[in-house]
Amino acid sequence: MLVNQESYNLELSEVQPDDYPMIARLLADAFAGGKYATAFGKDAGQRAALFEIMLRCRALSKGLLYTVRETPANGDAPVAATVVMKYENVTIAPANRRAARAEIAQRAGWVRAWWATTVLRLASSPRLEPHQGYMDDLVVNPAFRRQGIAQRILYAAFDYSRAMGKTEMLADVVPTNKPVMGLIKVTGWEIVSRNYLAAPLTLPLFGFASVYRIRRDLALPNVTA
Repeated sequence: MLVNQESYNLELSEVQPDDYPMIARLLADAFAGGKYATAFGKDAGQRAALFEIMLRCRALSKGLLYTVRETPANGDAPVAATVVMKYENVTIAPANRRAARAEIAQRAGWVRAWWATTVLRLASSPRLEPHQGYMDDLVVNPAFRRQGIAQRILYAAFDYSRAMGKTEMLADVVPTNKPVMGLIKVTGWEIVSRNYLAAPLTLPLFGFASVYRIRRDLALPNVTA
């Protein structure tokens, strides 16, 4: 399905509980294929439930969650994309982490519960300086892909971050993800380091053993390729 992008408005807001099911479904779709099925499960409903629990309990992301969404002007069509951003260093309450682990265990077993609340934290966002923001989980609805929406979402996030007084954005990307590597090139990111993860765990589960830490100088202009 092709969509006329000009009929869409960009919205940026702090994530609310009502947003969790939508974000969880987008994440469940994005992490559906290949080795991700081993980690998240093959059933789409179970994957979405797992992501929703983690969002609700803040089990993976340190800090405040925001979403940039592209929604239609008339409000009738589905959400096109979402991205999670962090601007503050806020520690997740141990009780929230325990609650997430127990609920995931009930839905998907203790192995996935341990993995979801422990292993993925190895690649969690860095501790931020006051001038920095961090971006994660940019996901575009399959019906809206190949239309440049991801680039527009990034630029909207840059603008919002500038308005919050941030001068630099950080993110982590997988080197083997060619579409993402192409996107960061055209939107002005630079690679600052390569971080090697717990390869015996991440390689069989996800197919990669390292991530690039990338940065974007917000003084740079938004340039449409």
